[in-house]
Amino acid sequence: MKKYLIILLLPLLAFTISCEDDNDSSTSNPLVGVWEMTSVVITIQSNPIQSVTYIANGSTNDITLILGADGTYSTTGQLNGSNNTFGGTWSSTGNKITIFETSPETLTEIYDYTLSGNNLKMTITQPETAETWAIVGEFNYTKS
Repeated sequence: MKKYLIILLLPLLAFTISCEDDNDSSTSNPLVGVWEMTSVVITIQSNPIQSVTYIANGSTNDITLILGADGTYSTTGQLNGSNNTFGGTWSSTGNKITIFETSPETLTEIYDYTLSGNNLKMTITQPETAETWAIVGEFNYTKS
């Protein structure tokens, strides 16, 4: 009986070994990794339209974005000399990245993105309010 049990269990063992989790999110999601800012373009939808471009310079304009395989994210650095340190979680569906910021405050932002090789462009539109014009932010990164 023991001999038959082993014969029955061998295919199950082989199946279990062959079905290890090959879905390593660090390789299956090309967004996972460390991204270095190349530029940020802020466009104010006023009349006339106004645009400001910040080019990475290693000091006052220098943002690192980390998208973790475990769904965490962080940014560190500066934009126009202002601290740009945030953290939370992220997810992606189609051409959208959803950022769930939990530090220093709690908010959710949804970006459209395009990925071309090692270049990531994330775009977000803030709608016009009674106090401000609509604003389009374009964040350009290179994977390091």
